[in-house]
Amino acid sequence: MEFTITALNGDSVRVESDNWLIAMGKALGFFDVEPDAVVRLQCSRAEDGSMEVREEVAGLGWYVRAVESAVSVSASSRSQKEQWAPIHVHKHRDDFDPDAPAPDLSMPDPTLQPQDAETIAERLFDLSMEIDAMGEEQAADAALDIARGATAAESAVVALGTLDQPHLRVVAARGTGAARIFGRSVNFGEGLVGMCFDMSDVIVVHDVDAGTPHVDPLGDEGHASLSVLCVPLVDEDFTARGVIQLLNPSSRPFLQSDVDVVQTVAKALAQSLSNR
Repeated sequence: MEFTITALNGDSVRVESDNWLIAMGKALGFFDVEPDAVVRLQCSRAEDGSMEVREEVAGLGWYVRAVESAVSVSASSRSQKEQWAPIHVHKHRDDFDPDAPAPDLSMPDPTLQPQDAETIAERLFDLSMEIDAMGEEQAADAALDIARGATAAESAVVALGTLDQPHLRVVAARGTGAARIFGRSVNFGEGLVGMCFDMSDVIVVHDVDAGTPHVDPLGDEGHASLSVLCVPLVDEDFTARGVIQLLNPSSRPFLQSDVDVVQTVAKALAQSLSNR
């Protein structure tokens, strides 16, 4: 998929990526922005459907728009910038009275508190920028923490492996029995994790029957598996590299928004593994 990232000064670049967030990360180098300069991103959807990304500390901002094109276009130097004409706003001044008093300034509410917690978008952005420098298990840990935090899942694992290996292996685990789950092997086609790997497709199961035999890695660790989400790790070459599995989000089934976030995390992790 292709995205156009446009800075506030009109400079623009097209980037090919799986999603807008990773595209934004790739575009920073084009705009001569170091990753360390990005302290806190504020992301919101504009009226035209594009994503507005602001970095208030450095005073930076961009608009990210998805584009459909049969031709892959990407910029490799500053000479390939697309210059967008500035948008001039004309205000009617017929009613302007130079002698009228200036309106009172409204001060911000002193009771407002700063937002300390990172948003999911910020954590995904940080992951896309840092994951390639991490070791394999460290990258899996970072991805799992974001996926579990976004879905409020009771337990979660990342199992890695390819068809060139004899089985999948759990390299990251969180929740009940995590210490015993870590390092376990999962055969291809075994349980929901193995099935998800074989199919390379998302599996969501709600209202799991407590009497149904459960052969997944978390199955014998005291869980009542009410809701299960499995997302495959598939890179840009469509090579399966593992599975993220999450169990039992807090007080609700898994939602489509949960699936979207975990798929974004899975794509970032899979591509990082592919690049090694």
